[in-house]
Amino acid sequence: MMLGSSTQKACGDDAANPQQNREAPMKDNHIDDAELTRLGIERVQTEAFLWGGYRYSNLSDAVAAARRTPKR
Repeated sequence: MMLGSSTQKACGDDAANPQQNREAPMKDNHIDDAELTRLGIERVQTEAFLWGGYRYSNLSDAVAAARRTPKR
């Protein structure tokens, strides 16, 4: 499932200053549309495919998982 990308730093990158490059945790779960616009975030609707208790964002992954399971 591709929701975005992230990068990881090497273990020693912030050893000298552990507070450097860290963001404060969000205190409010509600973010309004104006804040999304300000940050350049676009809301999009997506399809999800459910199979075997799992949620897939890619249809071919859901089909592959279903085909790997023996038929009853």
